[in-house]
Amino acid sequence: MTASTAPTETPVYLLAEHLDATLAAIEDLRATTPPVTMPSPQRPGMPRPSLAGWVRQLERHEASALLRAERARALTVDAMNADARLEILGKLFLAGTAALDEAIKSFTDRTGHAFQRGGDALAYLRQRGVLDAEAGTMTITETTRIGDDFRLAGIIEVEPLGDLVATFLNTLDIHYDLFPPLAPEMPHADRAAPWPTLP
Repeated sequence: MTASTAPTETPVYLLAEHLDATLAAIEDLRATTPPVTMPSPQRPGMPRPSLAGWVRQLERHEASALLRAERARALTVDAMNADARLEILGKLFLAGTAALDEAIKSFTDRTGHAFQRGGDALAYLRQRGVLDAEAGTMTITETTRIGDDFRLAGIIEVEPLGDLVATFLNTLDIHYDLFPPLAPEMPHADRAAPWPTLP
């Protein structure tokens, strides 16, 4: 199939930028590791600020992923209006990311957010699925990692969201040829399988 060119007045390129930024934020979230010195039941004398600092980093990447993905949802509607061929694929993306609306409301409601957590870093980690809901404490080391089941705003897991975003972005790239080819000596990064191509 020959790739078509997205008209300059359409939001396709901006949509692709926000989709790509969503994936980057998810990767940053996964790559955020705790400091070497963390409080634990075995080391009760260690200060808690390092744990709080780690959680603040997670919150920053979480907010970026949520806001970028939500912006991509709005731009998807604009892109569908500008190019009718995107309607089916756009609706699939919107349906698959519908939970983002609730996640955004939950994350941006700072009053409810603070009430539910009480400012507790461990409560944050419980809500995100990092810590078992019944656990009162956890042992965190420098090898602790954020898994694919991390729940953004305690609602939507990063793995299915990342897969959906990557698939939509790859489909847009194939249809509109958004990204220039890499040099021959540079192998292409693995990408998600595209959805059916547009007519």
